[in-house]
Amino acid sequence: MRVTENSTMKMVVAMLNQQQERVNTLQQQVSSGSRINAPSDDPVSAQQVLNLKGLLAATDQYSRNIQTGTTWLNQMDSSMSNMNNVLTRAKELATQMANGSYSAGDRRSAAVEVIQLRDQMISLGNTQIAGKYVFGGFVSDQPPFDATGNFNGTEDQVNIQVDQGSKIAIN
Repeated sequence: MRVTENSTMKMVVAMLNQQQERVNTLQQQVSSGSRINAPSDDPVSAQQVLNLKGLLAATDQYSRNIQTGTTWLNQMDSSMSNMNNVLTRAKELATQMANGSYSAGDRRSAAVEVIQLRDQMISLGNTQIAGKYVFGGFVSDQPPFDATGNFNGTEDQVNIQVDQGSKIAIN
């Protein structure tokens, strides 16, 4: 087989082009700080990077869900603590007024206070976070308690996902 100058020159030019492509790839890797700049650089590693990015995105979402759930639970705990105080006061009034030594005027005053306590309980039952009613179950866009104290929500649990395949009720 005969090797001509023309074929030698073509081979040298091809090798120079390959080396120039390799230098360009290395410069791009150095400037970007990434070994993989296109899926064709390393398909297996590119797939692993995509999988890891997906896991990071899911972890960020789980973290936001946990923060939302914590906010809801803290608000509900605070509201229920206040409800307990209102009920304690209502019980105190009922116990006091059961005694025959109070006048009709005292009982009217106590009745007015009981109505205010009922209104306060309804207000606490209609607690909202970011425009959603926390005690309404799946009906979070309407007040769960009407002006007379009737419950109009649902008793369904509102669940949030805190990990892959793991949900927790926040109401």
